[in-house]
Amino acid sequence: MSASLCDTVTGRNDSALLLDQVERANLFLQPLDSEWYRYHPLWATAIQREARRRLGEAGVQRLYVRASHWYAEHDNLPDAIEAAFQARNFEQVAALLERMLAPQHFRKDYAGLRRWLERFPEAPLSAHPLLSFAYAESLMFTSQRRDPATRIRIEQPLAMAERSFRTQKDESKLAQVLSLRATFTFFQHELPTAFALAHETLRLQPEGEQHWRGSSLSLLAVEELLAGRLENARLKALEARVAYEADQSLPGQYAVLWILGEIEEGQGNLSQASQWYQQVLRATEQETGELAQFQLTTVSGDRETFFIRQALHGLAQLAYERNELDTAEQLLSQAHLLNAAQTEELHFLTYGPLLLARILQARGQTLQAQELLGRLAAQAHSPQFLREIQAHQTRIALATGDLASAQVWSHRVSEDPAQYHIRREEEAFLQARLSIARAESRQALSFLASWKTDMQERRRSLFELQLLEALAYAAADQQAEARKIVLHVLTQTRSEGYQRLFLDEGQPMETLLKAVVPQLQDLALATYVRTLLHAFASKHRVPGTEESLLQAGSLSPQEQRVLHYLCAGNTYDEIAQILVVSSNTIKTQVRSIYRKLGVNRRAEAIALAQQLHLL
Repeated sequence: MSASLCDTVTGRNDSALLLDQVERANLFLQPLDSEWYRYHPLWATAIQREARRRLGEAGVQRLYVRASHWYAEHDNLPDAIEAAFQARNFEQVAALLERMLAPQHFRKDYAGLRRWLERFPEAPLSAHPLLSFAYAESLMFTSQRRDPATRIRIEQPLAMAERSFRTQKDESKLAQVLSLRATFTFFQHELPTAFALAHETLRLQPEGEQHWRGSSLSLLAVEELLAGRLENARLKALEARVAYEADQSLPGQYAVLWILGEIEEGQGNLSQASQWYQQVLRATEQETGELAQFQLTTVSGDRETFFIRQALHGLAQLAYERNELDTAEQLLSQAHLLNAAQTEELHFLTYGPLLLARILQARGQTLQAQELLGRLAAQAHSPQFLREIQAHQTRIALATGDLASAQVWSHRVSEDPAQYHIRREEEAFLQARLSIARAESRQALSFLASWKTDMQERRRSLFELQLLEALAYAAADQQAEARKIVLHVLTQTRSEGYQRLFLDEGQPMETLLKAVVPQLQDLALATYVRTLLHAFASKHRVPGTEESLLQAGSLSPQEQRVLHYLCAGNTYDEIAQILVVSSNTIKTQVRSIYRKLGVNRRAEAIALAQQLHLL
């Protein structure tokens, strides 16, 4: 309370003097500053009870009406709204709430807004479309967006607002309704509907209007991403970022950073993708102000962790690609701890919860990977997510030589025009792997060629396609063409540290990498290939061979050729004749090979070369 407020409520003009006397008498009155006071809560409750006894409920409500007007005149809208609620003057509440929703007043306190609107009777609410929309908006930002129950709760107030705005022909407000509907429809897995609504929103929205514009633009960025048009996706995302910043929407800004990370990953820029994901984590950690409190807090008071989880999944995917399996698993565990009940997350180019199955498979824990995918399939809400799970199960079947299961998937999976491009692309690559495994290399190459068009901006996909082409050529005994392609991909991927791109293709890729070693002239590229071969060998190495493997990786191309002929049983003179050098040169090279491998005899060199898969 303040003297001015007390004068207004009581109709007196001496409140300042009276407050000073009460404070001096130590009657539970606490000064807050030179103007404001408050009572001890227990004493305040007693005084309020006495006021109701003396004045009656109607009398007390009249005082609250005066207090509400005073607060409103002094631009203290939250207290004005509370006082109007106490007075049960819902028309005053509605007027104040609509005033508070103006951009210069509303600080995106969706949890507080929701608490107020849930106290509002339904009949007066239906007469105020702005408040109906605000209620739907507050539900959207303070609930689990993927819960079907959230959609049911949002639909009624949103429908009321839409009817009124259509009747009023208010296209600006209608665009906001459609954008909100597009957003929660997106989180309910209905992507085509969400994208169509986003297009309509931008068509209706007046030029220069930023509120909810970012939401529609970010949805269209996702549409472009799923269609494989990554540069268009980037432009939409950057435009959305500008709109979100103008609208002071922190969730929107974080969503765009995450989408930009996905785009960079699709374009093969792993380091840049990591920077975007890291920026999400830094931003969410550093945002501790009022905006963060209002926009990133659910109605229960919990912190919104959706964007943190998505960034952690993105970083886990990058760690997996670089074969940092422990780091990838730790990042997934962090994401899981933030929301253990959530099993199905949004993902476009990263794999979210499906990534753990890949990690298990990479470690040779095939049974555990299959069991995890089985559990996820049983819990899947959307047909799309179930389809992705089945593709992962088929990839494992192919890796373990289970062609029968892979062929069952191939017969059952149907070409779905509604499938987004990048999902159809993943399934096409899986079909190509199956063709190669069935010794149908020509068919695989023809099939892959049909997917090669307009893939330059999707470099990650292009790398995978090219490696599949190399495997198909190798299976068709066109080794020179296979080695040429592998060398090209190695040159393109070295700087970003790709590993699983090669490792997940298994033993045939290991054989191809060994075949290109003699052709390597560039030291950095040779080191990269040694790293990949080391990773391959670690899957089937016995203890004590790590140092030998590293030494083997330092063999020169000529030494590798000599080792090959040694293991084939050729004499020094025969090797010298084949390689057109002197016998003394061969003896010198053999001594160097023995020293690098840590052996003393030909038999030991042959045994170690076989163990390390160097032949």
